[in-house]
Amino acid sequence: MANWTKKADMFVIDIGHSMAEVGVDRTENNLDWSLKFVWNKIGRKILSARATDELGVIAFRTIGTDVPIKEDKRAGYEHISVLSPIQKYELFLMEKQKLNCTRPSMRMLQYLQEELQVSLVNNEGDAISAICIAIQLIEDYCKQKKYDRKIYLVTDGKGPADPDDWDLINQRLQGNQIELVICGVDFDDPEYGVKEEDKPSVKRVNEEIYRRICRISAGTFITVNELVDGLEDPDVEVTRSTSTYSGNLTIGNPDDPESLSIAINRYLATRVQAAPTTQSYSAELRAPLTDSVDEDLKTHKVEQHRIYRIPAAGPNEPDEEIDKDDVHKGFKYGKSIVPISQEEESLLQYPCKKGYEIIGFVSEDQVLVAILDFATDHLVSEIFIHVQHPIHISRKNQCASSGYYALARLVKKDDQSPTLVVLCPFLTEGVACLVEAEAPFAEDCRHYKFASLDRVKNIKGEILSQHPHIPNQQQLDAMSDYVDSLDLSKGTESEIQLFRCENNYNPVLGNIRRAILHRAIHRDDTLPELPRIVQSLFQMPADVVERSAEALGRLKIASNVKKVPPKSKKRKMEQVQGNKPLSGLDVEETLSKGAEIKRDRQETREIGYEDPAGDFQRMLENSGQFDRASAQLKVVLPSLVETSFSSSNYDKVIEALKVFRERAIEEKKGHEFEGFLREFERDIGSGKLGGDREALGRVIREQQESQE
Repeated sequence: MANWTKKADMFVIDIGHSMAEVGVDRTENNLDWSLKFVWNKIGRKILSARATDELGVIAFRTIGTDVPIKEDKRAGYEHISVLSPIQKYELFLMEKQKLNCTRPSMRMLQYLQEELQVSLVNNEGDAISAICIAIQLIEDYCKQKKYDRKIYLVTDGKGPADPDDWDLINQRLQGNQIELVICGVDFDDPEYGVKEEDKPSVKRVNEEIYRRICRISAGTFITVNELVDGLEDPDVEVTRSTSTYSGNLTIGNPDDPESLSIAINRYLATRVQAAPTTQSYSAELRAPLTDSVDEDLKTHKVEQHRIYRIPAAGPNEPDEEIDKDDVHKGFKYGKSIVPISQEEESLLQYPCKKGYEIIGFVSEDQVLVAILDFATDHLVSEIFIHVQHPIHISRKNQCASSGYYALARLVKKDDQSPTLVVLCPFLTEGVACLVEAEAPFAEDCRHYKFASLDRVKNIKGEILSQHPHIPNQQQLDAMSDYVDSLDLSKGTESEIQLFRCENNYNPVLGNIRRAILHRAIHRDDTLPELPRIVQSLFQMPADVVERSAEALGRLKIASNVKKVPPKSKKRKMEQVQGNKPLSGLDVEETLSKGAEIKRDRQETREIGYEDPAGDFQRMLENSGQFDRASAQLKVVLPSLVETSFSSSNYDKVIEALKVFRERAIEEKKGHEFEGFLREFERDIGSGKLGGDREALGRVIREQQESQE
C-alpha cells in the first residue's frame, strides 16, 4: 500500500442489539468497549491537527436508513446510516455536511456519541453492504488523488454478512488501493491468546467469512481485544523525514577545486518533543445548539496585540502612543542604554557562506559523550542514500575502527552564525552514516569544582588513606555485588524489553495527550491515570527487588547504615496549674500587663505600616514630638502607596492624611502639611509610587474639596 501524506479513513461500526452484551471479565457492553479504539483513533487525528488527515463514520444495523443512494435503488442497503462523510475533524463547532438529509450544527464528536448507541435492530443491516457504502464515499471524495485509504469494520459478527458479490467488491478495493481492517469483538486469535467459549453458530460462520475476505483482499483481521489492550501503549508520533541541509561535505579548502567534496543530505535524528501548550480562547458557547444559534457565538481564538506608549509628563495628561517602527533596540550598558539601529544591527552579524567543512579530527576520548545524547542529526551521502556502496561503507568502517571523530564547521545558510559539530560514524545493518552533534563553545561551558570522592585531606594538607568518607575494600565489594544484582539484562524478557531506550516514554507528554483526548470526547468524566507501562518506568521491578534484597542487606552492614532519628521538636512551655507563688501574685496577669506596656512603648517610638494613623496619634499623645512623628509619617505614606496591591492600602493613606492635617492645624504647622501634600500628589501623578495611582490622587482631591 502506498504511503501518501493524505489519509482518508472510514469507520464502519456495528450498533446492533447484540452489541449490548457484556463480555467475560468486562463491565461495559461490547459497543462501548469497542468504541474505545474508535474514539482513540479519532482523537489522535484531531490532536495531530493535520489538514490532510480526514475520516468518516458509518453505522449499520441502525433503526433508519441514511445512505447516498436513490430511494428506488436502496434494496440491500437498509438499516445503514452515514453519520459523517469524509471530512477533517476539529474540536470546535462544525457544520454537518448535507448528504440527502440535513442536521443541526453541533459538535461532531458529541453528535457521534449520541448516535453511536445500541439499537433494537438485530438481523437487519448487512455488514458487506456497509463496506460498499464506505468504498463509494472514498471514491467520491478522494477520486484519483493520492491518499492512504482505509476502512475499519468494527463488529461482533452476529449480524448479517452476505459475501456473494465479494469478488466484485474486492476489485473496487484493489482498484482504489483501499486497505480493509476487520476488527472483531472476541474473535478467536490463538497468537494473542483469545478464544471465545460457546461461540454462537452465526458468529462462527461470519467470523470465517471475514477471515476469508481478508485473505482474498490482503486485508487485516484482528481482534478488538488486542486493539483495546494496545491503547495502554503511549502514542509516539511518527515524523516525516525531511532534509534540513543539502550540500557538500568538504575536506580541505572549499575554494580549492582539488579538495575532497562529498554530496550529503542532513536529516533529524533526535529532538526534544515539546508537550502541547494551552492557548487562549473566548468564552465557550454553553447554550443548546440549534439552527437558530448565531455563528458569531462560536468559540474563537484570542489574538494579542502590543501597543507602545510613552508615559505622560503630568498627572492629567494622556500617554502618547507610538508606532512600532519608531521603537529602536539597544543594549544595556550599566544604567544606560546603547542604541542600535536596524542598519547597525545587520553589521553585528558574523558574515559566513553556506557550507559544511571538516576542520580536523580528534580522539574519541576527548569528546564528551553527553553531547551525543541530546539533539543529533544523520548525515547520509546523497549518492548512496538508497544503495550503500561497498567502498563507501569500507571508508566509514575505517573511520569507526580508528577511534577518531571529525570536527566540522556548519553554516546552514548564508550570513547565518556558524556552529561547531562533532561527526562520528554510525554503522548498523544496511545503514552507514555519520551522526552529528553540536559541540559547545567555550562560553557555553559551565566549570564547577567539586570535592573529590576518594581523596580526603586533613588540616595539614596531608592525603589520608583511611577515613569514614573513604570506602574500604569490603564496602566496594558489597556495592559491586549489589550493582550486579540490579543488572536488568539478567531479568526476564519482559523486563529487558521494558527498559530498552526505545521504550523510554516521556510521562509528561503522554499524560497531557491522554488528558486532551479524554476530555475532548468525555467532557464530564475524570481524567485517566497513567498507563501501566509508563508507571512501571518509575519503580524497580518486583523480581529485581527480590533478587537484590540479600546484596542490599550485606551493603547496609558493610557501610554501617543506620536510620536517621527524627528531628526533636522544642517542647513548648507548659502551663503549671495549681502551684501559686508564695507572694500570691498572678504571674500570667503580670506578664500580660508587662507585654502591653512594652507594646505601647514600642508604638510610641515609631510609626508602623499596619495602623499609621493610630500610631501617629499615640506617638503625639505620649511624646508630644510633632516634628519627629510627622517625619516618620512622611516616609511611611509613600511606601504604603508604592507597595499597595491595587487599592488595598488607599484607606490607610487617606485616614493618615486626615489625622496629619488635623494635628498640623492644632500645632499651627499647616504649611508643613500643605508642602508635603503637594509633593505627595506630584509623585502620585508622575508614577513614581508604583505606577498608575490616579485613583488615589482623585480621592485626595475630593477630600480637599469637601474640607474646604
